[in-house]
Amino acid sequence: MKNFKENFFKFDFDELLPFLNFKRMERKYFGINKDKKDQFKEKFDFFIKKIKEEKLISVLGLYRFLKAVAKGDSIILKFKRKIYELKFPRQKGGEGLCLADFLRDDDFIVFFVLTSGIGVKKRAEKLREDGDFLFAHFLEILSIEAAEAGAEVLNKKLGGKRFSFGYSICPELSYQKVLFEILKPERIGINLTENYIMEPEASVSGFIINNPKAKYFQLEEK
Repeated sequence: MKNFKENFFKFDFDELLPFLNFKRMERKYFGINKDKKDQFKEKFDFFIKKIKEEKLISVLGLYRFLKAVAKGDSIILKFKRKIYELKFPRQKGGEGLCLADFLRDDDFIVFFVLTSGIGVKKRAEKLREDGDFLFAHFLEILSIEAAEAGAEVLNKKLGGKRFSFGYSICPELSYQKVLFEILKPERIGINLTENYIMEPEASVSGFIINNPKAKYFQLEEK
């Protein structure tokens, strides 16, 4: 499936449904206990039906395969005559791993960015004006979860292991600027703040390493 041209994609809500983490939504965002679980499910089902009927949530994004090589603890990218160096921390103890170790000679990584938040904020504000606070909250939360689901769908289609900037094994959030320079996601409504935070909030970005040995690991042994 390797294609070094940019690729736009869109996932409809039905495609996202199998990947939505409803248990996490119940626990993290709504604090639902066992006594109210059935009542909550009825609300969930009603809201899901409404979102599908009104087509309120979908995922829009783009990705690009980029030629990449490893150099020590860094991944070197070449794109349109520019060279980018992304340096990653190395594991203390254990196998002494670094993300750059998972690249082979003449390899590639995939940059991606996606959002399910286009139009959601405006729609939620209208719902609150109309007094429908619960649905407004549900819509915003589901939009965030849909972005994560969209990243899983894309990862399944492309294969490999997915990583995102700002997490322990790739902590340099400023590398988002490199991703945005290459993919230019402003074209699909995703912007980057001065602090390298994406807007809309319901957005996910990162990169995929297509090596079966690629894995998540702890930087420090516990």
